[in-house]
Amino acid sequence: MWRRLGVGIALGLGGAGMFALLSRSAHSTTGDVVAVALVLLAFLGLGLVSIGQSHQEARSNIGQGLVVGVVVAVAIGWWQLEIQQSIDETAAEQRREEARQRQRQSLQLTLTLQPNLAGIGLEGEDLRGLYLRRKNLYEANLIDAKLQQADLAGSSLIKAEMWDAHLEGTVFNGTSLRRARLDDAEGKGPYFEFAKAPDISLVSAVLPVARFSHAHLEGAHMMQAELQHAFFTHAHLEDAEAFEAMLRGAHFEHADLRDADLSSVDLRDADLRHADLRDAELGYADLSGARLNHAVFDDRTDWPLGFRPRAHGAVWRP
Repeated sequence: MWRRLGVGIALGLGGAGMFALLSRSAHSTTGDVVAVALVLLAFLGLGLVSIGQSHQEARSNIGQGLVVGVVVAVAIGWWQLEIQQSIDETAAEQRREEARQRQRQSLQLTLTLQPNLAGIGLEGEDLRGLYLRRKNLYEANLIDAKLQQADLAGSSLIKAEMWDAHLEGTVFNGTSLRRARLDDAEGKGPYFEFAKAPDISLVSAVLPVARFSHAHLEGAHMMQAELQHAFFTHAHLEDAEAFEAMLRGAHFEHADLRDADLSSVDLRDADLRHADLRDAELGYADLSGARLNHAVFDDRTDWPLGFRPRAHGAVWRP
């Protein structure tokens, strides 16, 4: 039995070695060495099991060992192919990553050197951390663009399309964003301080802790946006629409909210001190815990049913 098993293993090693030599990759030096070693081991094994045997016994052992040999050959051959395939896939992925890096560097150089990028198509592009200050990006297509930590301060993004853009830590300070569309954009803590963004669209955007201090957001569309703990200090939000927006803990100190639609808005724990709420629509808004000291309202301000603004420190002014 042991002789037959030895023959089988020897034949398996030899078969696997020949299989490896015939199917080897042109760049697999290690595979060649392994294949040659397997063939040599096979001949050595056959020599050892043949010592002291008659011709009939040798033929019988070799014949019966073929079954074992086939199994061993297939198993070793499959194992080697799996290893080689894994190596090839890793190398291919590395080449693809290198190509992506070259493409990104080329794009970065182009964007950095050209001040006028009006109408450029950058949909889905990786622009993370790029320095794009004072660029003309009028009507640029930045849909689904990765703009995390990018600096676009002082640029013109008038009428830019930025749906689904990724804006974590993105800087738009002093940027012109009139009629830009940032619907469904997401990212924590982008900067819009002193931005000029009348009629900007932020519908369903998810931008917690966004900073809009001193920004011009007249007529902004913020319906159902998630702007928890955002900063709107001294911001201009006249005629803004924020129906059903989530603004819990947001800061509106000294903000101008005249004629703004804040109906059904979550304003729990919001800071509205010194805000101008004349003509504002606050029906069905949740003002639990909101601070309204010295906030200004008039007869046209629509408060939630039963809410007493004076009891919360608000001041009536015609």
